[in-house]
Amino acid sequence: MTNPLHNLTQIINDRSAHPVFQGCLQLISLDGCFSQINSAGLALFEADSFQELDGVSLTRFIDPAFFADVENLLRRVSAGEQVCLEVKILGLKGGSPWLELRLSPLRQPTGDIVAIFGIAHDISSRKNIEQSLFDSELRFRSLIEVIPQQVWIANADGSLSFVNQHTLDYFGVSVESIYGAGWETLVHPDDLIRARERWYQAITTGTQYEAECRLRRADGVYRWHVSLAMPLRDQQGHIVQWIGSSTDISASKDNETALRLSEKNLVAAQARAKIGSWQRDLINNVSVWSDEMYRIFDFDPQLPPPSIDKIIARVHPEDQAEFIRIHAQYLQAEGSQQLDFRYPLANGDFLWIEAKSEPFFDDAGKAVALTGTAQDITDRKRTEQALASSTQLLTECQAIAQIGGWEIDLRTNTLNWTDETYRIHDTTREEFNPSIDAGIGYFLPESRVQLQAALARATEFGEEYDLELEKLTVKGRKITVRTTCHVTMQNGKAIRLTGIFQDISEQKIAQVALKNAYAELERSNSMLEHIAHYDALTHLPNRVLLADRMQQAMH
Repeated sequence: MTNPLHNLTQIINDRSAHPVFQGCLQLISLDGCFSQINSAGLALFEADSFQELDGVSLTRFIDPAFFADVENLLRRVSAGEQVCLEVKILGLKGGSPWLELRLSPLRQPTGDIVAIFGIAHDISSRKNIEQSLFDSELRFRSLIEVIPQQVWIANADGSLSFVNQHTLDYFGVSVESIYGAGWETLVHPDDLIRARERWYQAITTGTQYEAECRLRRADGVYRWHVSLAMPLRDQQGHIVQWIGSSTDISASKDNETALRLSEKNLVAAQARAKIGSWQRDLINNVSVWSDEMYRIFDFDPQLPPPSIDKIIARVHPEDQAEFIRIHAQYLQAEGSQQLDFRYPLANGDFLWIEAKSEPFFDDAGKAVALTGTAQDITDRKRTEQALASSTQLLTECQAIAQIGGWEIDLRTNTLNWTDETYRIHDTTREEFNPSIDAGIGYFLPESRVQLQAALARATEFGEEYDLELEKLTVKGRKITVRTTCHVTMQNGKAIRLTGIFQDISEQKIAQVALKNAYAELERSNSMLEHIAHYDALTHLPNRVLLADRMQQAMH
């Protein structure tokens, strides 16, 4: 009868390179001691010969952490079981490989167990890989837990399988309630269908998932979030997991809304003010125009901003040279630039445009950008021209009538004169700066008293006046003026006095001459009457007087 113990001993001692025997083969007694081992086993246990292992207990080489497990396995094998265990051993020379140890009972033909047959394989490489994966996953999980971000993992089918603690705290939910498809209960009802459809599309196509939706925070408030997820694939390209995150973007959404509203208000404000804005990147030579810029210059807003040559071609011919000169300075970023120019329209009319530019410099002092505005100032220019015409007409009329204006601002105690008032006083704006005291001081004493009293009543009671007074001009020429006063009241208090100065010197001279002429005429008439009624030599009544008196008596 074949002895199985003898056969196994031969197999263990066989040094053939048959693949079956590449691992460690060992024969262990029932008390757990080595009785045979092949060369592969000697190498694993770092023994130079079997004598170093002969009769030594297997547990002598077992890492203490697995000691109890191995002793239990030996007992089970001795009882007839076949067992397998992954265990870490301690070699004679300090090595500590991982082994996959398989132990089987060795029986006699009678069925009696006489020894233990073991096969061991070095699985250190696989264990090292597993440990690296475990460490990597541990670091990944630790990182997930410490970042203030909602991080989650889903299975290949899309069911949620992991969320970090921050996610649970933010939404105020338990793991059980959010796993699987439980996350859908957090989505705003109006956003659920869209979020679900995009998630299904990503799962079925294997493409990146991205969606914006409102999620319910722990306090019940729905906040805008952007959710992103990427698939993880195995070596065959199959999706094994989805790793994703959800970020609260409500503040960004609010900022976007505020920015859109601000941009809308800016467009409306620019339209109301007829002012456009532009910016030019000098590094990349790229320009950007606002909508109002396109409207002012009458270009298609769907197209890029026009070239400067196209704009120059439309500028009024009389303004082109100055436009080109200012533009050359603008290109050199020579400080702020400003130019008013005319811009003809298709209907034959033209706009007045006020253009301004300002350079921007980097830290090295190099101009990197230009920004500016263009404002339609046609209405202002027309108003200025109309005002200039009116002012010229008023000035000419004042000069003809010799009437000037004056104003006293009682809040600032300042006096202003019109050009004709300066002329009446034989001076100019450049030569004389009028003040209230100086203005009063040029009046002659009697007139000064009258004027001071009138000004006091006007200031205190709002009483207006119209006076003819005598005064000296700045150069000492005596004149007679008519001055009036109109009072502007505010809350029952005088705040401004306005009036006229009229040089009536010639009128006064004419009045005196006329008065003298009347007096002379009366004297002449009296003499003629005397001559007609009395004899020039005797001074006795003559016949004319006698006839006249007889005629009166008869009647």
